[in-house]
Amino acid sequence: MSRLVPIQLTREYFGFPGPDLASMFRWSRATQYDMFHNLDKDPKVHQDNIDAGQEMRAYLTQLLPQRREQLKNGAPLEDVFSRLLNSHFDDSIGFADERIITNMMGTLVGGIETTSAAIVQLLDELFKRPRILKEAIDVASSNNDHLMYRYCWEALRFNPINPFVVRHCRTDYRIAKGSLRATTIKAGSTVLISTRSAMRDGLQLPAPSSFAIDRPESVYMHLGYGMHTCLGDQISRIQVPEIVRRILQIRGVRPAAEIDYAGGPFPERYPITYDTPV
Repeated sequence: MSRLVPIQLTREYFGFPGPDLASMFRWSRATQYDMFHNLDKDPKVHQDNIDAGQEMRAYLTQLLPQRREQLKNGAPLEDVFSRLLNSHFDDSIGFADERIITNMMGTLVGGIETTSAAIVQLLDELFKRPRILKEAIDVASSNNDHLMYRYCWEALRFNPINPFVVRHCRTDYRIAKGSLRATTIKAGSTVLISTRSAMRDGLQLPAPSSFAIDRPESVYMHLGYGMHTCLGDQISRIQVPEIVRRILQIRGVRPAAEIDYAGGPFPERYPITYDTPV
């Protein structure tokens, strides 16, 4: 469910239907794995990404003129792909067909495995806390979208989808200049920035090990900041809590086993069970 629903969103809302579900699953996983998790530079993982990218581009290159012809004939299509094709961009922007295809590929690359991991890992954190789980289930039965979001983002703080991000330092840079913890990162260094640690920093957060839904929004680093804000920021804030809401509305829902990562970076299996309606 945590993968299927985001793929359906990509197909119906973004307008990238794909040839079949199996291809969409494979393309999203292969690209996300290599681009964001292949720290060991595994050649097979990298090749799978290249193959998926080429297949996606070939598919969308065929789909684009077909979709444009549909629009020309008056088809009432309102998905993102169609809106892009109906838009007129100044040449100086450089947003021609090739760039439209690249952006459409990004909706699948960035939107499935990240969403799935967020849903699975935050649910797991809720299930570990019976009192908090009961509160979240009550919220799921209400129409309070903002409160549902708060429960989801706080739960995800304990097991975020990316515990750290990797960056390459191009020039010498002084961190925390003027403080006792100041240090210099040398040019050429590989840096691991631990957002998970930051979101549980006792010097910045009161009671960081406690579950609290009234924390400032700035505490949550799940979607980045500024120019590094996730492209799916606004959609994720709606989609993830809504999927979690529907799951928590199932009577007696509970995990049937622990999360199985199958030796990789993604939750591959997380079965849940529930009470049979009387």
